[in-house]
Amino acid sequence: MMGCNKCVKISGLIFLVLGILYLGQDLDWWSFWTISWWTALFLVAGIGHYASSGCPQCQVVRTGKKK
Repeated sequence: MMGCNKCVKISGLIFLVLGILYLGQDLDWWSFWTISWWTALFLVAGIGHYASSGCPQCQVVRTGKKK
């Protein structure tokens, strides 16, 4: 993902939390969901890209033009 530092950090944090949840599921700490890992990955990536599309700083980084 290409964007501003704030959006990249937030997306990284979401991926970290998702990874910890799946680690907990793999280690049998809990099993409260039955979502496959690739479905969760697509959801997180879609949310991240949708959120960064409305961020003015991300638009500057992507296009190189200031608004």
